[in-house]
Amino acid sequence: MALEACAFGNESDFRAAKPSLQIATTQEIAIGTQDRRPKVVSGSYSVTYTGEARSQANIPFGLHTESGRPLAEDVNLAVASALTAKNIRVTLVSIPPKDDRADAIKRLTDLGKPRALLVSIDEWQTDMGPNSMDIRTTPSGPAYNASTVGISVALTLRADVFDVQGNELASSDGVRYGRVKDVMQDASMWTVNVHTPASRKAVAIAQEVLQKLLNDPKIVEALR
Repeated sequence: MALEACAFGNESDFRAAKPSLQIATTQEIAIGTQDRRPKVVSGSYSVTYTGEARSQANIPFGLHTESGRPLAEDVNLAVASALTAKNIRVTLVSIPPKDDRADAIKRLTDLGKPRALLVSIDEWQTDMGPNSMDIRTTPSGPAYNASTVGISVALTLRADVFDVQGNELASSDGVRYGRVKDVMQDASMWTVNVHTPASRKAVAIAQEVLQKLLNDPKIVEALR
């Protein structure tokens, strides 16, 4: 599959998407993030897949996590880092994409922690490439401006809080984020890595979404 062809260096580091949280608690939290994207669950896409980067010729290459670990694990680390920065004790739990909801909850609550936080990734697609609105004329016809990059981001996340018995205490309504035609100068677009503006922008958007998700008053109160 073309999108899964990973060009060297096409990476983003979502471990850096550490949200600023309003959560305050003395209770230890078991944290798990599950990747529920249909193509990841089916095995069509790798668990490290985060989107695609397109060349000037509009050829897609897969974007993957810089860590080489599953996207869900990177998101889990970002959330855990934000909580530990507020002196909240956490235990990280790995949840396979193919686990059903009951199994995912059981993995968290089996640890016996007072609270369990489940973050679900229903959609996570970051697309970067030549800005289709920035076309220059050449003797051979229209061509993209190679120094201008467009970024399109679509994220849909959900958060649920449970007590040690597995009772649901709070649930977010889900946070969806879509941004298209966000254009920036990025002459190094051919290699998308953690240092390029497009990659940093994608991480900043992910951080914004996690903040909105986890600072939902219902989530904050349930974790108190």
